[in-house]
Amino acid sequence: MSAYSLLGAAVLSAVAALVLRESKSGLSSLFALLSGVLLLAAAAGRYAPAVRELLALSSASSFSSYAGVFLRALGVALLAELAASVCRDLGEASLAAKAELIGKAEILLLSLPLVRELLAAVSELLV
Repeated sequence: MSAYSLLGAAVLSAVAALVLRESKSGLSSLFALLSGVLLLAAAAGRYAPAVRELLALSSASSFSSYAGVFLRALGVALLAELAASVCRDLGEASLAAKAELIGKAEILLLSLPLVRELLAAVSELLV
């Protein structure tokens, strides 16, 4: 499925959820959540080969540890954005902000070893 098809399905799902909201609001949220899960599953299937290719390229280079951190940070960012979007869709803006903050903090924790390596390299250059 192409990205255009996925985006079109997302827009159609949003319109359907809006129509459902007028008649059955409880069903509308469930429909939107189910549509989101199905779209993410389709997107994951589409982009999984690209992630495998990135992992293969990074393992062949001297930057394999950096690529691993990068891909984990990307995954955390995507999951945090998904959680925040679901919270916003359910009318919980405060929880959405906290989900984003948790994602940012996790990315900071993931990047600490890289920062440590960078500072060690800089200190060796200065000595």
